[in-house]
Amino acid sequence: MSYSNDGYGLISDIVRRYGGEPSFAHYVVRHILEPLEMHRSTLEFEKPRYDENCTHLYIHRNGPDGPREDMGRDFYDNAFVLMGGGALRSTIGDMKRYVRMLLGEGTGENGARILGRYYVREMQKPVQFYRFQQYYGYGLSTRFMDDLTVVGHGGGMTGISNMMLFSPELEAGVLVFCNTSNVPVSEIAAAAMRLLNGRAPVRQPEYTETAWSAETVENACGTYRSDEGTLLEIYRKDAGIGLRLDGAEQSIRIVGREMLLILAPHTASDLILCRDAENAVMGVRHGGRIIPREDRQNEPA
Repeated sequence: MSYSNDGYGLISDIVRRYGGEPSFAHYVVRHILEPLEMHRSTLEFEKPRYDENCTHLYIHRNGPDGPREDMGRDFYDNAFVLMGGGALRSTIGDMKRYVRMLLGEGTGENGARILGRYYVREMQKPVQFYRFQQYYGYGLSTRFMDDLTVVGHGGGMTGISNMMLFSPELEAGVLVFCNTSNVPVSEIAAAAMRLLNGRAPVRQPEYTETAWSAETVENACGTYRSDEGTLLEIYRKDAGIGLRLDGAEQSIRIVGREMLLILAPHTASDLILCRDAENAVMGVRHGGRIIPREDRQNEPA
């Protein structure tokens, strides 16, 4: 299974057609935002521009240490057009109400019930392998953190890095919102969740470093490209492999028979090879997506 924003776009159109409201946005407002008293949340593209209490969006050019560019309050040109896949503009205060509804299994802190208990549990139920040690349900991913079941979802766009985590066992949640692109909010949220559980905030990954076989290297080397624009290249380097992501050389660590970690200053993201019925590498799983193979690149860089 590959994460696909198009799926959320299709769902939002089903809601538009059969939800009994003039539009998907009307449905969300009437059946979710208003009952939960999320009055600072909107699906309108232009509304945040005229809100004096709305933050500016920022991006870093040429990496995290590069110059920062102020994108203003341009939520229109930097919008996500698939309404069901990330078009909501909200606040920490409003999203706290949403998390409390999830912890209340469909009932908000004000007593409003917007969803049945069964369906909230279905949202969290591990259904499909998503990322290493993470599984996807209906709009939420589930993983195990120490002795906790942790559920959540994150997202990022131009000038936005957000993460929501909650634990039904702790009856607590964490929200991290940042008005800058590519901030490691998932690691910050995970650290806060560990603190809530009485654990050290940072836990070093426990992986045994290994090497890929000659057959795996031969089959993995190539170019992978997603329709969302991600370009990933695996190539021979010295006695092993190298990796470029969107043209930038990455620091990597081989930690499994067909798995590696892409290392960043504060994060490590997994990459897993995907094979077809003929055992050929047809793509790589990274960032919740399956990035299809485009061609082969077996020669050294």
